[in-house]
Amino acid sequence: MYHGGQLSEDFYVGGKVDFFDYCDKDFMSLLEVDNMVEELGYGNASSTAGGGNSEVQTDGGVKKRKTRQPRK
Repeated sequence: MYHGGQLSEDFYVGGKVDFFDYCDKDFMSLLEVDNMVEELGYGNASSTAGGGNSEVQTDGGVKKRKTRQPRK
């Protein structure tokens, strides 16, 4: 899992990479990802699911990601 860096255009810059064993990306739940984020020391992680806006907690506050467009 990449963490601690920043997205710069199309690249992830800085930060660290940590590995979690026995993970199958096709069968992971958001709860498992939240637990990994918490294990990395980012406190109580909360994920938003559903097609709306996603938000990520950063050191400086909350940063909005791009909004996904609903399927037609």
